[in-house]
This record gives sequence, structure tokens and C-alpha cells, in this order.
Amino acid sequence: MNFPVLSFLYFLVCGIAELILWIKMVAIIQSKGIELNASFIIPFQYVKFWRIIQGETDHAMKKKYKRLFWIQIAIIPAYLIGEFLLLPFG
Repeated sequence: MNFPVLSFLYFLVCGIAELILWIKMVAIIQSKGIELNASFIIPFQYVKFWRIIQGETDHAMKKKYKRLFWIQIAIIPAYLIGEFLLLPFG
């Protein structure tokens, strides 16, 4: 495979992973009774999720929520790297 195809696949995999994690995070936020617009990803929604994590009393759920949060944060730079790798070929 050549470089543009590999970088596109990398970009696609990161995007799908981020989308799945985003849907899980939105479901958790909405299950706590907080309304939000799930169409757009904005930093304030991450702040809302972090506040939910801090208010969680069940240790196992808190650990699960933190893992979900930090994996999402870690994917953002990988997603951007894929974007910059695709930029010269676009």
C-alpha cells in the first residue's frame, strides 16, 4: 500500500473510534439527565463529562468513565496527525 492510502485508513480508524467513544459519552451524559446537542463536539461537553466523573460515587463506574474520557483525549492528537499526513495529498 502506498502512503496516501495508509494515512487515509489511519484517519478513518481514528475517526470511527472517536465516534464510538463520543456516542458512549453522550449516552452517559444524557442518562444523568443533562441535555446537550450531540451533533457537535465542543470542549464544554468534555467539561460536563468530567464533572459527571467527579460526582460519581461508584468507584468501578468512575474508573470506567475516566478510561473513556482519557482514551478520547488521547485519540485527538492521533486524529490530527492523520489529518496533517493527508493534507499534502489533498
